[in-house]
Amino acid sequence: MSGITSEQGLVEESRELGNTQMTISPIGIGTWAWGDSKFWTYGVDYGRKELQQTFLQASMSGINFFDTAELYGSGASEKLIGSFMKEADQHPVIGTKFMPFPWRCGRKSMAKVLSSSLERLGLRQIDLYQLHRPLPPFSLKKWMDLLTEFYDQNLINAVGVSNCNAEQLYTAYITLKQRGVPLVSNQVLYSLLRREAEEKEVLDACRELNVTVLAYSPLAMGLLSGKYSAENPPPGKRKKLLTNIQYEALDIMINLLRDIGGRHSRTVPQTALNWLISKGAVPIVGATNPKQVKENAKATGWRLTENEMNSLDEISANFSLRR
Repeated sequence: MSGITSEQGLVEESRELGNTQMTISPIGIGTWAWGDSKFWTYGVDYGRKELQQTFLQASMSGINFFDTAELYGSGASEKLIGSFMKEADQHPVIGTKFMPFPWRCGRKSMAKVLSSSLERLGLRQIDLYQLHRPLPPFSLKKWMDLLTEFYDQNLINAVGVSNCNAEQLYTAYITLKQRGVPLVSNQVLYSLLRREAEEKEVLDACRELNVTVLAYSPLAMGLLSGKYSAENPPPGKRKKLLTNIQYEALDIMINLLRDIGGRHSRTVPQTALNWLISKGAVPIVGATNPKQVKENAKATGWRLTENEMNSLDEISANFSLRR
């Protein structure tokens, strides 16, 4: 990892994506909300114009990694990214995901799934192709065997997984390694409010295997933005994420983040994101407008002190938020 970031929010540091020659910014753009009007408010609070500006701002801010999935907006997210890349003549590092539904276990059916993502993205090769989550009844080994075929055909440049525990991670890693294919990433739910990845030794396994940790929902669906409380809960379906008692605990954490961030001239969310970066993870931050990208970029290029990390670790350990 190298470089710094300016006060204007220009990301100038980078890190290798697993055991590859690809380098990515220390934060990425999450695009679950791109084209999604069911869970998110696409078409109401923001639309294609705002998302295109978001895409362009990411490049200007030095953020070169976008995470999407075939399921996001039922393919709309991939399609929007593909059109933005074509119109801007830019190709950031793109990670997308497929859901291992049991009726897709054959090579031909999975080839169609991959082909559809390639078509929507307007690419001949996907930079990072990820298993969205391990699902029964088929084993991880079966899915990894299929991915090695696509890797050997140069349809994907790297293989990643998502939502895998430590045991599953080792299985995927060994299966791929036997075929000469590296496992480069594991995308997990990880934030100050959700630290199961630490408790279940997932992070230790990733470090041992040189697998990059991609942290999704790094701001806990906005709860770590500093904007919400029991009196002012987040809108829509996120309204019931916490109980009143949990909001009281969240207020204490937000106040600590505000205090620590103030020492570095940073905001609450920038401090929460830096906690993840300092842990060695790459937070995948949702953004639907350019201002959010600029603000997220300022989470990079500096590090919390050891004492500050310990303080956040301690208060976070007392916060219980489980699905």
